[in-house]
Amino acid sequence: MINDTPRTTLCPRVSAVEIGRMYGVSDESVRRWTRQGIIPARRIGRLVRYDVTEVDEALRRAAETQRAE
Repeated sequence: MINDTPRTTLCPRVSAVEIGRMYGVSDESVRRWTRQGIIPARRIGRLVRYDVTEVDEALRRAAETQRAE
């Protein structure tokens, strides 16, 4: 059986603006976190997209690391 569910529902990819809205920060903060290697991003053509699950996990790890320091 072929699964006709679009990949975006399984692994949504969103923009820096959308990630910023989700976490209450600016899109520039999201881009800075990406440059610093705090959160992962993927380039799709000329666009940069973020996997919501991966960003959430990365931010949780970063928060835990800061608490441990």
